[in-house]
Amino acid sequence: MEFSRMLSYYMGLGVLFFSGFFLFFFDAENPSATYSIISAQFYFVSGVLIFLYRKEAVKYIVHSPYPLLICLLSIASILWSFEPSQAIMRSIALTGTFCFALCLILVFDWDELLKVLILPLIFAAIASIFVSILVPSIGVDDGSNVAEHAGLWHGTFGFKNRLGRVMGLFAVILVAQNVLLRNYRNSMLAIVLFVLLMTGSSTPILAVSFIVLLKLYFAISHRITTHIKIIIAILSIYCLALVPIAIEFVIIDLMGKDLSGSGRVDMWVDILLSIDSPILGYGFGGGFWGEFGYANGLIDPRYILLGHAHNGFVDTLIELGIFGVFFYFMLLLKCLIDSLRNYRTQGEYFLLPLFLSVFFIIYSVTGSAYIKQNNILFILACLAAFLPYKKVK
Repeated sequence: MEFSRMLSYYMGLGVLFFSGFFLFFFDAENPSATYSIISAQFYFVSGVLIFLYRKEAVKYIVHSPYPLLICLLSIASILWSFEPSQAIMRSIALTGTFCFALCLILVFDWDELLKVLILPLIFAAIASIFVSILVPSIGVDDGSNVAEHAGLWHGTFGFKNRLGRVMGLFAVILVAQNVLLRNYRNSMLAIVLFVLLMTGSSTPILAVSFIVLLKLYFAISHRITTHIKIIIAILSIYCLALVPIAIEFVIIDLMGKDLSGSGRVDMWVDILLSIDSPILGYGFGGGFWGEFGYANGLIDPRYILLGHAHNGFVDTLIELGIFGVFFYFMLLLKCLIDSLRNYRTQGEYFLLPLFLSVFFIIYSVTGSAYIKQNNILFILACLAAFLPYKKVK
């Protein structure tokens, strides 16, 4: 029992570390030796535990092979990468991140797993509030890089979009599951939504809003008769005619954006028309991004260079080609189908992988790819892929 508790604390610390908590202390593009050592020891422990649970691990991988296929493709991309040294380091780190996620699935039951995710993230949310209020020079954007970001919170995460996506994912976990007492869960959700709104990160806010509506629908759907569902479907079809008007109001008036997504659409077009290796990509983590990368001349004049295309599918096409995009899409699609089926037959535990897959689908449109080494995005994407096959007590 004592070992189990210590292991949950240890893995919870890993969740906090991979969430990007105080990541700005390290060089994210070229991690310091300290960062690499911390990451490596989590990988090593995860590998040992996977070996101990190897039979169960094989079952999960057979049921949902796409996380491993993504890792194997990233390793294979070393052969054609523009920057083989970076591709080697980052593909090894991606595989280590996959091992950490698989380890979480193997060693914890549902309730334990949720607590290992929830407790570190609520600590990160509260710490971000304190840092943003008490030390605004660290926790609040001063607008020096992008004037429009002035006053937005990035808390302990160094950048408002990084904090926004972590809080968005945390909100999804809280909305999906009732593992905590209702009052505690509602209090946590209020804190997380407050931090999320203070980041001004529009894509996670939109994704969480949609998932809250989806949860409300699931909560009342059993009370809705078939006739009413048909009426709702017909009304929804008619409402589609208002989408062009509504989307302009939401994007321009409410979100303060423009219809090009602050230059995102133009950037995607430029990048897609300029890719000369769409089948295999340029190699995982190497060659395309960076000060002297291929994309720099395309997007630097219009938008701050953040190391991704603000579209998960474009990002994946750049690095891993068409095969990578296929694996990326199939992971989400299979998770969506399997978790929805299991929710209908086995109950609300399977709302978590369902909602995570919905979040990643929305986030992939104007956010970034979930295929990131040392990152909670890939950890939760792997968890979403494996959770439909985890037994409920």
